[in-house]
This record gives sequence, structure tokens and C-alpha cells, in this order.
Amino acid sequence: MRKSLDIHGVKWMTTNVFIHDCIDPRRLEKLYALPDTRIDVIECDDEDEDWHLPDDRTAETHVLVSCAAPDNLDAMTSSQLLRISSVGFGQLIGLGLAERGIRAGNAAGVFDVPIAEWNIGMMINLVRDVHGVFRNQ
Repeated sequence: MRKSLDIHGVKWMTTNVFIHDCIDPRRLEKLYALPDTRIDVIECDDEDEDWHLPDDRTAETHVLVSCAAPDNLDAMTSSQLLRISSVGFGQLIGLGLAERGIRAGNAAGVFDVPIAEWNIGMMINLVRDVHGVFRNQ
């Protein structure tokens, strides 16, 4: 049985996700494979902070992944989640997200020590060809 997403008392059978960000094509393929999910993507520059969500998508976008909030955020009547790709929340202050029931998330933790340690470990694994070692065992 398909579960529906309840947004502000309206049952949605499909979750509409709009991505306005740089995204790895392999990860995008995994998103496209999600059941009952519609994914739309517009690539953006890291510096691209002023942007406009296409008018035909504003009312039906449930999840927005972006560098920053669009200038027509008020028209997004079905939004439930806004995820920004920066570490801070400064650009979201004053947008009234909590009053509208929109949750916000950011890239907190990307600069934490465990992440740096993991990156160094993966670089060492590449230099040592750990994948080759496992294949040859």
C-alpha cells in the first residue's frame, strides 16, 4: 500500500523535490529511482544566491534543496523542507519558515574533525590502492 505525504492537511501521493544546486550525476540517478518521488533539477553556481523557482513548480514543491531560498518562496504553499548547501543559516533569517511550518536544514558538520579524518583516510586508501588489495585477496 502506498503511503501518502500529509502536508498542511492535504494528502500527496508523490513527493515533489526541486534541486537548485550542484549535484553528482550518480547521486541524482539514485534520487530518480526513488518510488513516488518527482525530482526536478536546475544546476546553479555556488555564487548564485538570487534565483526564481519556476512559477509552474512553486505550489507543488514539497522539498527544496538549494544554495539559497528563491525570491518567490512565499508562493511555495506546499513546502515542508528547505535544505541549503551552506553551513550557516544567515540567509534564512527573516523568511518566516517556522511560522509556515517549513523545516530548514543546512550542511552543518561538513567541517567537523571526523569528516576531515575520513577524507584523509580515503586519500591514503587511494594512494595505497586498497581496492586493488581487496580484489587480489
